[in-house]
Amino acid sequence: MSERVSLRSVEWSTFQHVNPRGQQEVVIYTTNTNSDYKKCPQSVKVAAFDIDWCLVRPKGMKKYPKDSLDWEWLFPCIPDTLSRLRLEGYEIVMFSNQKLAGRSPKHFFLFQKRTKNFLRFLESWTVLSPVSGVLYRKPSIRLWELYERLFHGGHHVDRVGSIFVGDAAGRKDDFACSDRQFAYNVGCGRISVLF
Repeated sequence: MSERVSLRSVEWSTFQHVNPRGQQEVVIYTTNTNSDYKKCPQSVKVAAFDIDWCLVRPKGMKKYPKDSLDWEWLFPCIPDTLSRLRLEGYEIVMFSNQKLAGRSPKHFFLFQKRTKNFLRFLESWTVLSPVSGVLYRKPSIRLWELYERLFHGGHHVDRVGSIFVGDAAGRKDDFACSDRQFAYNVGCGRISVLF
């Protein structure tokens, strides 16, 4: 299957993964350029995260954010932890099953702006989220494979040395098991589940 990736210039790079029929399948926001990744060592480690109710939550414990400023860290230690992981050589990547299909452009902008607001202190990060269908939704590893192909063509990500942190672990009160299954399917050496 052939694919097309378009890049348009915004405050950071926005990629749109488009299938052969011209349908947008994945939206990717990144502060990195292809030249940044060409400087990477042969094998890199990824610290991967889900976003909502893993890194951030809406203020006041609401289920969904009302605007791009409606967020707070889930735990106070998260900014320092992300910075420390970056200093230890991990690439910071978010894989999120956002419900973007059929939404207005305003919803895309809110997701993009909100993401930028809470990651502004990091110099380097990438966010991938499927737009429609189930092909790229976790627990499928296609989103991870797309990340490897687009940003590390010719180089393998060290999956065993990588970390995935999520909240959907299949416990009694969880809405799903997609995060735990995603980490297992990818082969991450460390899997953390937030409670």
